[in-house]
Amino acid sequence: ATGPLTSDALATELARELGSEGLAFYDAAAPIVEASSIDREVIFAQSRYDKGGEADYLNAPFDKESYEAFVTELVGAQRVIDKHFKRSELFAACQPVEEVARTGMDALRFGALKPVGLTDPRTGRRPWAAVQLRAENAQASAYNLVGFQTNLRFGEQERVFRMIPGLEHAEFARFGVMHRNTFVDTPHVLTRTLALPKRPQVHLAGQLTGTEGYLEAVASGLFVALAVYAELAGLPAACPATPSWGPCSTMPQTPPPRTTSPCTSTTAYSSPSSPRSATSSSASWPTPSAPWPSCGPMWTAGRTSSGVLRERV
Repeated sequence: ATGPLTSDALATELARELGSEGLAFYDAAAPIVEASSIDREVIFAQSRYDKGGEADYLNAPFDKESYEAFVTELVGAQRVIDKHFKRSELFAACQPVEEVARTGMDALRFGALKPVGLTDPRTGRRPWAAVQLRAENAQASAYNLVGFQTNLRFGEQERVFRMIPGLEHAEFARFGVMHRNTFVDTPHVLTRTLALPKRPQVHLAGQLTGTEGYLEAVASGLFVALAVYAELAGLPAACPATPSWGPCSTMPQTPPPRTTSPCTSTTAYSSPSSPRSATSSSASWPTPSAPWPSCGPMWTAGRTSSGVLRERV
């Protein structure tokens, strides 16, 4: 089992074993700013619609003119990986903010920068758009720019993100980054127990199989452990048809999906015939005569380049 930093040696061996070319799939992380550099005369604390008692977020309010100027500079800023991405190449939950902005001037203010439920105390009105900042630690000494995963060069992040009202003098504790993970095309090249077809004693698990998220990675490892136990004990290996297990395992389907782009858990991949809850004590393994449950894999719709293994940057 490996995470996003699969070694070159292992990646090369898997490519040789599975015999396909690399895939391109990217995800990104958002920048973090020092709390002491935030202008609290401009940026205000508030949860949407004042729900939940204490305000969980800080909010940087844009007016129409400053928002449009920001989006214009964001779209034109220099990037680390200089290419126009296809949506199928990007992890949906971590799309770079500049790629979202590229789809239209209002895309961000109807997305991560939506101002609904917020009131700027300086004007008494809802802002045109608002950047939300979330505390990175219990001391609230640093804040994450929510939804600001980015592929911009560090210098460009400083220049463009300091256009956000209240962040004109922001000090960055961490710049946003973008990278590629390594994963195999599980639905097409692994067995139902996540084993290599030519070397069935070797099983894969974790992000290497295309899971995204801690729960999903752990679930894939647990499934492999149970599958190996079942094989040694002479029992059928199958996936419980419950919502919790369904999206968390990356087993091949029949027919396999056309595309290979990882995603996080979603009940869309759970067996519709099973009403049992994820915590139900009655959940059990399907019998050998039961149809193989539709319990994976973690692949999204869309068209990407063909192949099995994709390499990290």
